[in-house]
Amino acid sequence: MFPDSLTALIIDDAMTVRQSVRTILGQLGITRVDTASSIGEARRRIGNGCADIILCDFHFGAGTTGQEFLEELRHNGALPLSTVFFMITAEASYEKVVSVAEIAPDDYLLKPFTSGQLGERLLRAWRKKKFLNPIYREIEANRLEQAVYVAQARLEEGGPFRSDVARLLAGILVELGRNSEAMQIYEKLLQDKVIPWAKLGLAKVYSSTGRQAEAEKIMQTIVEANDMYVDAYDQLAAHYIQEGREAEAMQVMEKALKVTPHNLDRLQKAGQMAYRLGDNEKARQFLEKAVAHGGNSTLLDIRSVMYLAIASYAEGKHREGDKMLHLMQGLVEHQSGYDKQVLYDLTRAARCWATQKPDEAILTLSHIAEAVHDKRIDFELATDFISVCARMTAGEGVVMDWISRFAKRFATSRVAVEKLEFAATHSKELHDIIHFVNQEINQIANHGMTLVVANRVREAADHLVENALASHNNRLLLAAANASIRYAKELTDDAISYWHKASKATDLLQAQNYDSATLEALQQELQILQHRIKSRAA
Repeated sequence: MFPDSLTALIIDDAMTVRQSVRTILGQLGITRVDTASSIGEARRRIGNGCADIILCDFHFGAGTTGQEFLEELRHNGALPLSTVFFMITAEASYEKVVSVAEIAPDDYLLKPFTSGQLGERLLRAWRKKKFLNPIYREIEANRLEQAVYVAQARLEEGGPFRSDVARLLAGILVELGRNSEAMQIYEKLLQDKVIPWAKLGLAKVYSSTGRQAEAEKIMQTIVEANDMYVDAYDQLAAHYIQEGREAEAMQVMEKALKVTPHNLDRLQKAGQMAYRLGDNEKARQFLEKAVAHGGNSTLLDIRSVMYLAIASYAEGKHREGDKMLHLMQGLVEHQSGYDKQVLYDLTRAARCWATQKPDEAILTLSHIAEAVHDKRIDFELATDFISVCARMTAGEGVVMDWISRFAKRFATSRVAVEKLEFAATHSKELHDIIHFVNQEINQIANHGMTLVVANRVREAADHLVENALASHNNRLLLAAANASIRYAKELTDDAISYWHKASKATDLLQAQNYDSATLEALQQELQILQHRIKSRAA
């Protein structure tokens, strides 16, 4: 029935259940069995090596549920796709949860059950894994194109697991950007019946292809029909954030947390959003819970600890803030990274300001401000810097200059500007500076375009290059590169000079992780142009 080499892990807080399930597994020929009485113990056992089959209880008192544990394992990559994860629960309501879960167990069984029922369901789950394993192997080896080929072959074979293969295949196609093929699969599945995960998959495809309004409508209908579908809540919240509708995203996140109150990822996202919205009390509520549940988890985001510390300092809870600062110090020491050091320094600055040491706060922030053009400073770090300045140092002249420089670099689009302004919520002065800088960037870009239209391309290139190199603003860098290339194509005596200007702008875009397709097009143009310039010189 089952191979002799199979290993199993039983996770249940009741000793009698662990013993009973172990006996049943022995009758099925599975004798290499380990047990865990809590989620924490299960984490340690899985960390030492994952079993082929995991049987997990759903309910563990007031702590993390089996479903939340499954999601955690999937998110941190601790659970191989080949492992059978089987949920055991006494809660009839779990059927509603699992029917719409994006990350679902391979099967589940309601207590009480017979040995025959468990054996039958476990065997089916094992056979399904065996059928899907060739696809899983390609996915885990990151050979996604080959995974598509294998999945398509499996789909043609038919059989009882056709729907599972279709779901896997569509997800891989979305990952590869082959949206039209994924859309065909989802639409074909939905012709026969309403399948929540297929509807959500279709919404993802629509969102990826610019059909945002249609995607939003689908997601809203899903959550209205399935109030337990937390993955749909997640996707809808992400959509709202992308649209700059943070307050609506917060409402959706809170609904998801009512279904999964201990989910570390959702607690952190909700807490971070509450912090950005300026709701310190709600931020602390969610983030304290996240730190309590995920203090030993690799999924604990240092930003969550930072926001909790700053929210605590802002409310005068210095002892709580210091605890989080100490936790951050440990994370920085064990998880190297420039971004983590910056976040730690921002939190130190917040502490200095809260403890009436403004000079130390300004000094700490000044080191970060001086690195505004460092390629390691990304958009998220910029918004964190602005947020701390807005909360702690409004009114300081030097701070206004810093914010102006950060805005000049990162005010690249309407959505980006809205996020920068949102980060400055606590300071009208800093909000107004960002608004003014955005107008300035628009004027620079528009003047460059006007010069190009008037066929004064060299002037346009000079104007755009000067401002782009001074600000490192991606919008201006792209315009500068295009204008310089356009002028260099005229093959005048100074063409090589403008080729170099375009190259410099392109290099900066690449260093700042600009869109790869756009960069590739620019680099191809530069290569062709360089050849033409050299040929002319010869």
